Amino acid sequence: MSSEDGQTAALAATNQKLGAFPVVTMANGQKVPTGTVGTLLYNIKAYNTSSSNEEKEKLEKEIKSAVPVLGKIGFFELFSTDEWVRGESEGRRLVGEEGRRLGF
Repeated sequence: MSSEDGQTAALAATNQKLGAFPVVTMANGQKVPTGTVGTLLYNIKAYNTSSSNEEKEKLEKEIKSAVPVLGKIGFFELFSTDEWVRGESEGRRLVGEEGRRLGF
């Protein structure tokens, strides 16, 4: 199993917290777990409202795991990393900072 396949499988498992979502294959052959955006929004809200450091660390890992897949499918072409970093939301800022770190 390639590293990318492992990341896709891990992200698909994270997405299951909101329900059963399939992994789809894009026209270019890339596998993308559906439900990633919904799970990201859910995790951002939970991250912003959590007072537990342990919970925030877990959510941070889950949020960061979604960014590479979202970047590859053009997510940051719709909403730039600068837009994600702006504002009061710690979770949004985390998405934007991770997107920048990865070159999106």
